[in-house]
Amino acid sequence: EGRRQKAEGRRQKAEGRRCELCVGFHLLANTNETVRYKRCSLHVAKVCVRSSMNYRHQIRVTLFKFIITMKSRQSSTPLLTALAIVVMVFAGCDTGDSVSGLQESLGDIPALRSIEGADNATITVNRNLKDSYFDITLASIAEGAEIVPGDYAAWCAQWDVRINSNNGNYSGVQVMDISDQEYWKEVVFLINEADYLMESDDDVRMQEIQVATWALIRHRTFNVDQSYLDRLGSEFSSTNLQAVLKIIKYVRDQAPGWNFRQMRKLIYYVQIIDEQDLIITKPKFEKGFGVRFKSFANTGSREIYLGAGDLGVGSNRSEVDLRWAEGANAVSFGYDAANDRLTASANGVNLIYGNLAANVAANTSCTIDTIDRVEVLVRAGHNNTTVQAAELVLGTVGSLTAVNGVSPGNQVLIEQDGLNISAGFLLNGTITLAGTFSGGDERSKVEILLGCPNFE
Repeated sequence: EGRRQKAEGRRQKAEGRRCELCVGFHLLANTNETVRYKRCSLHVAKVCVRSSMNYRHQIRVTLFKFIITMKSRQSSTPLLTALAIVVMVFAGCDTGDSVSGLQESLGDIPALRSIEGADNATITVNRNLKDSYFDITLASIAEGAEIVPGDYAAWCAQWDVRINSNNGNYSGVQVMDISDQEYWKEVVFLINEADYLMESDDDVRMQEIQVATWALIRHRTFNVDQSYLDRLGSEFSSTNLQAVLKIIKYVRDQAPGWNFRQMRKLIYYVQIIDEQDLIITKPKFEKGFGVRFKSFANTGSREIYLGAGDLGVGSNRSEVDLRWAEGANAVSFGYDAANDRLTASANGVNLIYGNLAANVAANTSCTIDTIDRVEVLVRAGHNNTTVQAAELVLGTVGSLTAVNGVSPGNQVLIEQDGLNISAGFLLNGTITLAGTFSGGDERSKVEILLGCPNFE
């Protein structure tokens, strides 16, 4: 028993030196966190090398001090020499977006559900930096799997792990489900609401959404302060920390009363071997055509957008100027099937968008024949305002009212499927406005979108 204990002691001492090496590289990367674990493999040592890549300046300053310290502890092994050389090589080049730390390297990420047929996927990664961090193309999904291949927006799940986002190709990728997982509820809620937050607040951009996402991932520490921002890439140098805190407060106020059945997006977790994990998303609803009534302050851009696909793209729409009035405004929106066109009006000003079937096919993955659902969004995004839309929901008589500071998220959204629009339709209603709408011409709006499912 005594010999066994001595042998175990020698093994632990040797293992401790290897771990010491890893921890040394981890501390070299200035993470200021205590790393405690029983075993440290060569794989983890490699992770330690990657962890140093994002701190090229600090490495140049402190690497030799670290080596001297390790030598003083009689830990100057061939492995140390090899790692030091590798670090020095990496210190002079930029090979990815960010870099890996040791957190999570020895533990599983909680609350991920495997998806049959999505455990050996391939992805291609490119930067977006506008309405998401990345764009990815997902492929090699088995036929009949609950997730479909295609294009997705993506957010970074690990702030300190790198990835090649210049047409980077990865295989052996596993796609996991995080919907209906209480652990992920705040993150899923935020990504579900990201478009709304970026549209309704000029201070909220991709950077603020991404940083808030990192802060809400509980198993991986990210503090909302300048010291953490300083470790990120240059695209985060202008991040508005107050806006990030405002996003987090919004999520924590709203998420408890929200449930996963309200998801407007498909949201999945993607694990990539030895690289950054991603959270990928795409709308459940593919926009076919619609109308957007906006700019209620009568300033900025045009007051009606009418077209096919994403109405934010100028080439997809017709638009017109008009003047909104305080109180009730008469509006209309119609699909003239016989003449293959859309019509819209407000306060006597008319707008037409023609050649609808061809434009839907060109701008979207829908066709006129597959459009079977509608979303009606009423938003009062300006302080102390109210927006009411009456008689503007297909097949429904009544009104939708959004009250700033009262309605959840300052908006009301109605979704309806199973529609048959082959004969066309015409909606005549009113938009009633109260309050001051200056600043941000889409913070408040009424939008009617018809589309097809995006997950079949």
